[in-house]
Amino acid sequence: MSPNNQLQKRFEHPFEKIFGNFWEDQLPAFENKIVNSPISLAEDDRAVYVEASVPGLNASEIDVTLENKMLWIRGSKKEMQDNKKYHYRSKKTYSYQISLPETVDENKEPETKYEHGVLSITFSKIKGESAKKIQVK
Repeated sequence: MSPNNQLQKRFEHPFEKIFGNFWEDQLPAFENKIVNSPISLAEDDRAVYVEASVPGLNASEIDVTLENKMLWIRGSKKEMQDNKKYHYRSKKTYSYQISLPETVDENKEPETKYEHGVLSITFSKIKGESAKKIQVK
């Protein structure tokens, strides 16, 4: 083994001992531990319901668009405070995209409500043929 390789091994060893395969060990845990989704979709016979978490914004700072059964929810807010002791600046940004079922009636205006940081949207379904129930024998 060349002197360069020996030197490289000496420096790698302490880092491997401390950090190991940190990212390899941690990434699967992150993937499996998603508990709450910031957006959810549910439906019943009459309507499709969407709820999105957008805390810290006013209703006027939220933009909702629907095009070709694709729902976009976007919002952002900038905050700045100047004080003699400190300068504070932050920005909150949310952007969600979700595909809606084909049964959503895009011609009817959905009902919306924004309360306690949660945006709720109710879409009417197209009236017509419902799914046919098939009996299993």
